[in-house]
Amino acid sequence: MQKGWQEAKYVALYTKNGVTSQNGIRLVGKIKEVTVDRENSSDEEHIRFEIEVWESLKHIVKPVGYGISVYTITTLNTLKQAKELPEIFMKSKEEVTLWRMLRRISDRAKFELDERELDKATRIQNYRIKDLSLEMDPLQNTLLINNGLESKRIDLRSLLKKPSYVFKEIINHF
Repeated sequence: MQKGWQEAKYVALYTKNGVTSQNGIRLVGKIKEVTVDRENSSDEEHIRFEIEVWESLKHIVKPVGYGISVYTITTLNTLKQAKELPEIFMKSKEEVTLWRMLRRISDRAKFELDERELDKATRIQNYRIKDLSLEMDPLQNTLLINNGLESKRIDLRSLLKKPSYVFKEIINHF
């Protein structure tokens, strides 16, 4: 299990395809109590969440080709702002900043994770708007902007220190 689930204050339900007419995350509930039961015949643990009240999100967080095999952890704020399931995967300020920039340019911005299930994914492979591809390389501390004809590397720290500069560079390559 991932670390940190014991500190959770809320739980959200992900409905997979075929269960209802629209799949995704639509309900979030405030946790009242958590109990852990262990089956005697095996070492399996069952975690039971008692929920104070279930609330509907303002919009369904759509899976857009992704899913959750067991569970994933995010913040309530991130969950409420997310429109698509992969958005709750974002961990760094740079990832969120870049995503919000791209969403200002187009509501068709997408990104690809290295796995189709959020709880198995380890990183964002790239961001895309039409032919424009953006890749973060934390090891080299760079952001690569590529439109198929030309590419440019930018210092990754610029996303937080000089966001307007990065935004202009993205627009120039779009």
